[in-house]
Amino acid sequence: MKSLQIKQNFIKYFFICVIFVVPNSGFAAIQCSSRGYTITTINGVLTNEEDAKKNKDALQYYFDPVYKDEPLTIDYILNKTHAVLDITDTAIQKTFEGNVRQTPDFIKIQSDASAQVKTQKLLLVAHSQGNFYANDLYSTVTENEDLSPGSIGVYSVGTPTNQVGGDGKYLTSKTDKVIAGLADNLLIGKIMTPNTTINYEWSDDSGLGHSFSGVYLKYKATEIVRDIKWSLDKLSVDPARSENTICITPPKVLTTIEKVVAVPLYVLDMGIAGGTSVAATTKNATVGAYHFTESFANWAFNVEVTVAKWTYKTSVAVAVWTYDTTLAMGKFVGNTVVSVGSFVHDAVTNAFSNGSVASNNGATVILATLPTQTLSSVPAKTQVVTTTQTQNTESAVAKSQQPQTVFIFEPKVQEGTNAPKLVFVGAFGGGSSPTATTQSQVLGAQTSTEIVDEVVVVVEDEITESVGDAIASPTLSAPQCSQTLATDGCLLSTTTVRFEWTAVEGAEHYLINKNGEFATTTDISHDITIKDFSDYTFEVMAVDAEVNPSATSTQAVSVATIPIAINEIAWMGTAASPSDEWFEIKNNTSRTIDLSQWDLNAKDGTPHVKLAGTIAPHAYIIFERTDDSAVSGVEAHQIYTGALGNAGEQLNLSYASTTLDQTPDGAWVAGATSTRQTMERYSSREPGTDPENWGTNLGYVKNGIDADGDPIEGTPGEQNSVSTLINKGQDITEDFTLTADEERYVIANNLRVSASSTLTIEPGVELRFYEEDLRKSVRLDIYGNLEVRGTAEDPVTISSFSSNEKGSIELFGNATSTIDHAQIEHTDDGVNVYNGALIISNSNFNENNSAIGAYGGAEVTVDSSTITNTLENNAIGVYTGATVNIASTTIDGVLDDSGIFVYKSTLSIASSTIRNVSENGVTLMYSTSTISNTTIENAEWDGIEIFKGNSTITDTTVSGVTGWAGISVDEGTLAISSSTIMNVSNDGISTYKATTTISNVVVENGGGDGIGLYGGTTTITDSTISGFLDGAGVLTSLQREGQWPNRTSVPGVVAEISGTEITGNAIGIEMEEGSAIIASDVDIHDNGTSEADDIVVLPIE
Repeated sequence: MKSLQIKQNFIKYFFICVIFVVPNSGFAAIQCSSRGYTITTINGVLTNEEDAKKNKDALQYYFDPVYKDEPLTIDYILNKTHAVLDITDTAIQKTFEGNVRQTPDFIKIQSDASAQVKTQKLLLVAHSQGNFYANDLYSTVTENEDLSPGSIGVYSVGTPTNQVGGDGKYLTSKTDKVIAGLADNLLIGKIMTPNTTINYEWSDDSGLGHSFSGVYLKYKATEIVRDIKWSLDKLSVDPARSENTICITPPKVLTTIEKVVAVPLYVLDMGIAGGTSVAATTKNATVGAYHFTESFANWAFNVEVTVAKWTYKTSVAVAVWTYDTTLAMGKFVGNTVVSVGSFVHDAVTNAFSNGSVASNNGATVILATLPTQTLSSVPAKTQVVTTTQTQNTESAVAKSQQPQTVFIFEPKVQEGTNAPKLVFVGAFGGGSSPTATTQSQVLGAQTSTEIVDEVVVVVEDEITESVGDAIASPTLSAPQCSQTLATDGCLLSTTTVRFEWTAVEGAEHYLINKNGEFATTTDISHDITIKDFSDYTFEVMAVDAEVNPSATSTQAVSVATIPIAINEIAWMGTAASPSDEWFEIKNNTSRTIDLSQWDLNAKDGTPHVKLAGTIAPHAYIIFERTDDSAVSGVEAHQIYTGALGNAGEQLNLSYASTTLDQTPDGAWVAGATSTRQTMERYSSREPGTDPENWGTNLGYVKNGIDADGDPIEGTPGEQNSVSTLINKGQDITEDFTLTADEERYVIANNLRVSASSTLTIEPGVELRFYEEDLRKSVRLDIYGNLEVRGTAEDPVTISSFSSNEKGSIELFGNATSTIDHAQIEHTDDGVNVYNGALIISNSNFNENNSAIGAYGGAEVTVDSSTITNTLENNAIGVYTGATVNIASTTIDGVLDDSGIFVYKSTLSIASSTIRNVSENGVTLMYSTSTISNTTIENAEWDGIEIFKGNSTITDTTVSGVTGWAGISVDEGTLAISSSTIMNVSNDGISTYKATTTISNVVVENGGGDGIGLYGGTTTITDSTISGFLDGAGVLTSLQREGQWPNRTSVPGVVAEISGTEITGNAIGIEMEEGSAIIASDVDIHDNGTSEADDIVVLPIE
């Protein structure tokens, strides 16, 4: 057998130092102000400082320097790029997510934050890989008690993490190919589910869809700004926090071992990114290159670093570095492959496409086509790698202790292929005297000499020996699963579960995955406390001393302390017969449960029911006394005998003689004999012995009919009526979450959420309003915070209980609430906001009397939503001091009012559509408005009516108006540009005593005048006015009292017209004498029947 051989000429050792500039105690004088906000951006992968600054500037564009009457500072902290090794670093960060690693990059970020942040309210806005650092910085700052958790927040954009520090918000696009590629090909564990879709152009960032400013801000600025403001509003000042101490403590000086841990990535970075030197600098420490012999070696510093060397039975040594635990990040050559065309493969090959791999000093990427497990008939190859190293003649570390800084990073396994293998190889160590010396600067620190090494790697043919034999997999089990309650998996009625696995010969340790949390152990069992009513996955793999991992063994477990529950009892029978008793049980789990070992019996022994068959996940099944006629329309699962006592019983539900559920002992705690209303359980997951967990059927939520065909006063086979009540119908005084575990929730009386509370509504929840009196409407009053968190797949539904439009959500608090992916329909007023802020996104309002109301100081944002078929009032009403921002939203169908009505408030509309409105598309009274990139069509009064307000309109189309005018301005100010008004029944634009600027506007096809100007001052430039066959292209009148033609005789210039074409109208310009100035470049032609109709001048009466 011929073997690999290495011929190396290089320096015996090289000098490595890392200098960290650490602020000293002199910073104690720096204040941390309680007034003001700081937003700090942290960039992602492959971003240099210039681009990081551009991202910061792009974000800053959307904010004023003052927020909520306090100064706002926006800055950036540079996450320094290491070229292609940003991908490596991201993989390491993902593996150790949740554990703050003191790497040089993080230390630099913490140091920069310490020097930069001067306010107690701090928001970290992170992109891509920067999210790992933002989360780590959040953890460090709060754990050090520099800032309280309420004073610092994180907002994530394009994130590969599985959480946002401080439970902040995030925005990741489903079309972000970088995040998708990392998740599919590289990263261990879960990432947060993408929550938006961006339809970007390939030219935005070469088709990746990942750029912060070029994609996310470009297409989702409204959403990002909204989320950031929400995040800022959550920040608060800790009264106990002094202003006279630094906001963020600078990082501590690293110990020698911590510096050693940090070396490998920087060795690679300098070799690949810098191309000049494989070295790093340390403060007060020297680490030399280790000298390796032909034998295998294994060493470790504490538990923080493991270096594993492996050979093809030759002298080739490869080292695998890990951080903080003994987990190996890479595996040996020959055991792991990366497919051609994969995200990682393409990223690396592209990074090295500009030159020879061998020219990257100090590091190389080997892309070798090797069969899994075995090498055979490999052609001879020679590769020369030139490394540049610094010389140190007084190394403080003995050669027998010095590490060979080689790093293997292999992302994904694709078994049984000949696809190229991706291996990062760092600096080689050991050897004889240097061959050359030069001068260079290493990481900014000037060093004395450098040595140029030549490493020749010779791969000879006919290597047939099997390499990297995989270690055996441990056999994993949860012994308790032998007593599983389910037919389709392991279901246990305890939350404490032991996982055991067989010892594997040759295993040095085991890597375990505890439902997404990674750890290592040398034990062969592990006890876990699992959250009740949840599913859990445990995995284990064996790792030998050579860092060869086994295949993964997996065990899934579901736990529920009340797997099935006694859920409803008709102990009083039905109206048809008191003997028609029945009871219901509910499956609380996601598993199918075998009922063959379950029993239900009364305390006095009658009835006693031995259950049979199965119950499906989350299903309800009923048991009827004597025969199946007690409940018609709902099939009985079983028939039993034995009457329930009307005075009371205690029922016990047991598995293999172990009681798992019970009802209260003694008299029945709910239900009614006179009305035959059943006894229902509020929560099937709370103890059945608690009398407060039972109630009487509410009467308006019912299911099934009795033997006589009358409605049953209960809910056999369906969700209980009482379980639909939120908090049992009581006001909410602490944080409360509605989950989709229940089918629906009902608000039957006004429900109040206190100022200190947050009501969270999770995906898939149905919330319905019920009011028996048709003259009244029930409300959900939010004095705290509302978080509606639907998804595209599972939206939240908010509606009335019946077809009558009832109910509304009323927001009174100062918080910023959110409604995302909601379907709101058949309500009275939809949502009204009287204070604070509300952000509505990706939601649909349908057949409500009105959809959205904003009052007083409220600020409402509506983005990417639809409002259809509004029945009685304005779709959106904005009143007295409120601010509403609308983007990418459609209002379609308003039966009896305006699409949007604004009174003494502020409105912004962008990229939206308003159509099919019975009155005005938009009504603006005493208000300030901006309308851009918007279409308004088919309004029965005005497209836009402006009364004594200031409006700016750009890139907007108004058409199909059948009432008075496309745009009507009464004593207000209008600036309109780059817009079109067409196909109107009367005037295109009509103004009265208004100040108007019309630029680059097309006004065409109407039944009145193109532009009718009655007093005021108007400038018309670069526009086209045509197709008004019954009126003038432009009509100018000095002033009117009432309707045209009654007007006063007050001379003055009403309009100045230039650069405009006026054609195809009955009259080109009809003007009272002296009321218009017409520039020579105005093109007036083909109006009326002759040239005389181009300009008609009327005398002043």
